[in-house]
Amino acid sequence: VKLSCNWMAACSDDPAAPGDDAALYDTVKAIGMELCPALGISVPLGALWLGTERLLLLLGQDAATVALAHRYVVVQIPALPFILLFVALKQYLQARGIVRPAMWVSFAACGFNAFLNWLLIFGHCGLPKLGAVGAGVATAITEVMMLLALLWLIRRFRLQRGAATVLDLTRLRVKGLSEAYSAR
Repeated sequence: VKLSCNWMAACSDDPAAPGDDAALYDTVKAIGMELCPALGISVPLGALWLGTERLLLLLGQDAATVALAHRYVVVQIPALPFILLFVALKQYLQARGIVRPAMWVSFAACGFNAFLNWLLIFGHCGLPKLGAVGAGVATAITEVMMLLALLWLIRRFRLQRGAATVLDLTRLRVKGLSEAYSAR
């Protein structure tokens, strides 16, 4: 996904609101430089993870450990976009000086992951005993939940307040975008 530089153009023709342009620029830059690459990197990263087995064997690891590690990694591939988006949102919030929500989500995720590991690795509460694969599944579920929890906190406490977002179409001015396009 590529963002055109047209989106980086000033959008306000209201001299009383000069901060709107900077806020929109910062938001679009964060999305273009963090969010889109996070989604785009998940495909090649997942492909690399599929090669875990071959790489570990080339590095001289024993076959039993390699097979276990490979299964652990492969079950996590579907969660890659979720954890990468979590990291991008966390960095977006950090850039705005808001660090506690992601910190608390990360702390809670440690406990949640430990509980899921207990359930899935050892097969408690009637669940099957999955071993290393259970650890990978627990980690993948935790990564999905981290993104959902951070999105919920952003929405619940309106942490996007004060920043222009791409979804806030009322702040975009078509005139500014078309002028930037024609100036190319």
